[in-house]
Amino acid sequence: DSGVYFEQFLYAVDGEVDLDAYHRAWQQVVDRHEILRVWIATKGLSEPLQAVQRTAELGWTVLDWSDRTEAEQKELLERYLDEDRRRGFPYDRAPLFRLTMVRLGATTYKLVMSYHHLILDAWSLFVLLRDSLEIYHSGLEGRLPELRPTRSFGDYVSFLEHEDIEGARDYWLERLAGFRRPTVIGRSAQLGLSASSQEMHAEARLDLGEELTERLLAYGRANQLTLNSLVQGAWAVVVGGCSGQDDVCFGITITHRPVGLAGVEDIVGIFINSLPMRVNLEPEQ
Repeated sequence: DSGVYFEQFLYAVDGEVDLDAYHRAWQQVVDRHEILRVWIATKGLSEPLQAVQRTAELGWTVLDWSDRTEAEQKELLERYLDEDRRRGFPYDRAPLFRLTMVRLGATTYKLVMSYHHLILDAWSLFVLLRDSLEIYHSGLEGRLPELRPTRSFGDYVSFLEHEDIEGARDYWLERLAGFRRPTVIGRSAQLGLSASSQEMHAEARLDLGEELTERLLAYGRANQLTLNSLVQGAWAVVVGGCSGQDDVCFGITITHRPVGLAGVEDIVGIFINSLPMRVNLEPEQ
C-alpha cells in the first residue's frame, strides 16, 4: 500500500522568491541525487528492485492563496494535504517525490515536500533543502554552486553487502534465544482469533507537559538514559501488562548511517532499519 509510507514535510519559506528559478534549482537537485530518479521494478521479479532512470521530471505545483484569510488558508492546506496523500505514488514511475509551493502572502510561502518513505529519511530532507538553496542563490548571483561532493546511494548498498551477515545472524540468535511466541496485546490475538478492525490500528496522542518532560529528561541524565530509552522501557511495561507476558518483544526503528562509509552524511536515501527490542520484565532482571 503506497499510502502507508506516504510522507509530507512542510517547510516555511520567507522572503521574495523567483518561482521559476526555485523550480529550476529543485530540478537540478533531482538530477544530482539518483535516489530521486528511482522507481520500483516488480514485474517478472522474485523480489522488488530499485531502478534508476537517467532523467526524471520533478512534479512541481504552485498554488496562490495570498488573497485568502488565515483561517481559509489553514482549511485549504489541510484539504490539499489530504488530497495529495490520496494521490500517493505509483511505484513504477519516477520520481517518488514532488513539490508544491503555496503562496500565503507577498513574501510568505509554504513548501510541501511529498515523498515515499522507500526513498528518503528525515536526514536526507535537510540535505536536499541545503542543496536546493545553494543552487537557487548561486543561480541568482550568477556563480557556480558550492556543493559538497555527493555519493551514490548505491555506495551504501554495496557497503551493506560487505558486512558480516553471519556474525549479525549469530548476534540476533543469541539475543532472541528462548523467546517462544510473539507479544500480542489485542484480545482477539490472545485468543488465537483474527484481529478485529478496531484492534488493527489506532493512534493516540498525549501531551506530557513541560514539567513532566523536564523531570523525565533530568531522570535520564542522572541515569545515563536517553528519553527514547525511557519511552521504550515504559512501552515494554505497558505491553507486558496488556499481554500478560514477562518476556516481551516489539519493533523499534533506528537510523543506520555507518561511520565507516566516508561521506555518508551527504548521501540522500533511506538509512533506517527496523529491529526487535526484547525486554525481560521479571523482577530479578
